[in-house]
Amino acid sequence: HVKIKRNWDNKNKILEIIVEQFNINNLDKEKSPLTIPIKLSILNCQKNNKEKLLVLDKNKQSFKFKTSTNNKTPIISIFRQFSAPVTWESDLDSDEILYLASNDNDLFSRWEAIQTIFIKTVLKRCNGEKDEILENQLIEILKINIDTYKDCDLSFLTVILSLPKSQEIESYQKIINPIKLDESYNFIINKIAKNLSNILEDLLFYLTNFKNQEWPNGKYERKLIGIIWYLLVRIKKKDVMKTAMNSVDKKSMTLSRAGLNALKSIECPEREKALENFYNRWKNNGVVLDTWFSIQASIKRTDSIKYVKELIHHEKFDALAPNSIRAVLGGFIQNKEGFHNLTGEGYSFIAKQICLVDKRNPITASRIMKIFNRWESYDEPFKNNMKNSIKYILDQDISENTREVVSQLSKNIKN
Repeated sequence: HVKIKRNWDNKNKILEIIVEQFNINNLDKEKSPLTIPIKLSILNCQKNNKEKLLVLDKNKQSFKFKTSTNNKTPIISIFRQFSAPVTWESDLDSDEILYLASNDNDLFSRWEAIQTIFIKTVLKRCNGEKDEILENQLIEILKINIDTYKDCDLSFLTVILSLPKSQEIESYQKIINPIKLDESYNFIINKIAKNLSNILEDLLFYLTNFKNQEWPNGKYERKLIGIIWYLLVRIKKKDVMKTAMNSVDKKSMTLSRAGLNALKSIECPEREKALENFYNRWKNNGVVLDTWFSIQASIKRTDSIKYVKELIHHEKFDALAPNSIRAVLGGFIQNKEGFHNLTGEGYSFIAKQICLVDKRNPITASRIMKIFNRWESYDEPFKNNMKNSIKYILDQDISENTREVVSQLSKNIKN
């Protein structure tokens, strides 16, 4: 993890960049620091200065640059081109990050800025500190980027419109309330979809001309179509819902799966018809049918747990196939209201399934077990319910693989 701070000497026009590194998983405090390359640019007069390469090879270092700029602290574009696989934070404020999101000439930096602003809006809503100005600024930034890249770089559009899922945003919270976070996430996604609906529909009309091209031609168009369906179905655009439903019977597997994924978010006749058609088409192909199982398990229902129990006893479910197991259990884990049921029933269900899977496939079971990795970071009653499920697994006759994972998780559990 890297922390970056700026000190600006306006009188002498010197920018000092202080960089620190922390290995948060390293218990050996005497271990030598890593060598971390940081591609960086100092933005000046609304343009990117020449890119610089800083090499961080100490725990803390300072770099100084002479630069001509106005009286404000210069904005910096950091870890350009994804120069190092690290997590990082800086002292850039929201306005500076928004500037990067619409002006930086490095695409990774633009993407990172958009992701950061999106995550901020969700977290603020979740914490009861909604920032409608920032939300509207995010929407404007997305409009700018769509307009900038729709005719020249569809691959980049697929990246910036593939916004983080709520489970990814959990890692930014010290105390996690998964239900409240999911509600905030859905609010922001739906707001984006509503405010961008016209521009997205125009883009969708344009993309339709290329969707039937032979791969690799048309691959970005098809991926982007799926993302736009996902957004527009959420605000119940009837024509899009019908198109997504009909895609299930078409040639492109990318669009077929995208149609199911888009429709899973709302209860409607189109969703049920799409699921039925997909099943009938692929019921004898177990590899493809795993998509159907995963989507079905992830759908929010009043009886989600009962429905998933029926799925694992379905005649086409292969209880010995790791991919099939992950499809159903992984799909259910994505079902926030089901998995994070306030009674703890969702955790208990997964715990019992882990024990059953462990008898047939310990490696798969131990991997699924890692869903409880951050149990101590959850708010109540989720934390206590997860703890009880971990204790249940620990008390069972399980393999060494799974016991090793559970033992690590249970270190702070008191009897």
